[in-house]
Amino acid sequence: GIDKDRIYRNVFWACSPARLRLQGYMLYEKMEVMAEWHAAVLTLTCEERARFGIKQGDTEGFVNIPLTMSGMRLSVFLSEDSETAGLIKVSLRSVDDFPCDDMAARFFGGGGHRNASGGRVMCTMDEAVARVREAICSYANLLK
Repeated sequence: GIDKDRIYRNVFWACSPARLRLQGYMLYEKMEVMAEWHAAVLTLTCEERARFGIKQGDTEGFVNIPLTMSGMRLSVFLSEDSETAGLIKVSLRSVDDFPCDDMAARFFGGGGHRNASGGRVMCTMDEAVARVREAICSYANLLK
């Protein structure tokens, strides 16, 4: 018969060593927690992608991880595009009623759903992080 436990493990719990190493690095070295606003920001550069040997799809779901921290309401993942210099992909995830779709549209030229949205910006990573901080501050009343 079908081994449902093995199928579940292979679909939901299997990852490459590169992904696991990158995940640990990003959570320890790269995650900025903005506790006052119940938000967190993760960043990934092309250099880091190359350093860890990251392939397409290896960062899937990273944006959700900070939301597992007690009290977090918003997580933002900024990733340099490996094909277009200066392009930063923005992924936003939220819990409860925080409108990350509105934030994506207003600050990152994107959209999506209330709790899962995205966008893109042409700038440096530092500029993208500054834009995220600005966006978070402008929504402070909804995040506190």
